[in-house]
Amino acid sequence: MRCIDFPAACNPALNLAREEHLFAGLADKGNLLLFYVNTDAVVIGRNQVPWAEASAAGLDKAGLPLVRRVSGG
Repeated sequence: MRCIDFPAACNPALNLAREEHLFAGLADKGNLLLFYVNTDAVVIGRNQVPWAEASAAGLDKAGLPLVRRVSGG
């Protein structure tokens, strides 16, 4: 099993991009365990509809980004 820690980055979009890249490159090489912490964000899965999951006005008011996890919800 590979264990990867992203201690310095709390950016949800960056962390999800790293996750997607690692899963694409290492998925066939066994188990992968990732550790990271995001700042506040709304994360949706690849099959979720953004406008059905969150209010754009509410996100703007709260100052939260909406990011999509390609691997799922």
